Amino acid sequence: MDRMSSVPENNMITAGEVFEAWDKELNKIYKLIMFELPESQKIKLRNEERAWLKRKDKEMDKAAEEMAMGRDENGELVGCGTGCGHASRAMNIEMTKERTIRMYDKLHAN
Repeated sequence: MDRMSSVPENNMITAGEVFEAWDKELNKIYKLIMFELPESQKIKLRNEERAWLKRKDKEMDKAAEEMAMGRDENGELVGCGTGCGHASRAMNIEMTKERTIRMYDKLHAN
């Protein structure tokens, strides 16, 4: 356990491993779908994926900001402790998991 935190360090590692597992699965499914699609639909899916990534980044930032006490003069979050990181990682995992499930359903609907 870190001296400055009441959260065991292995919780951070576990969150990273959970995200990596969902992200790896999402990438496999995405590649399978892309392989099956005609070129016009590949472009559409690629654009959809890029938009989703931007949305996910915004939601992760929003989750972290909700844990912060505010922002400093440079726009950086202050007063978070480990809470901002935890909130951001949790949002990342949840959104990646949801996207993976949606893409899996899309793959198997064809």
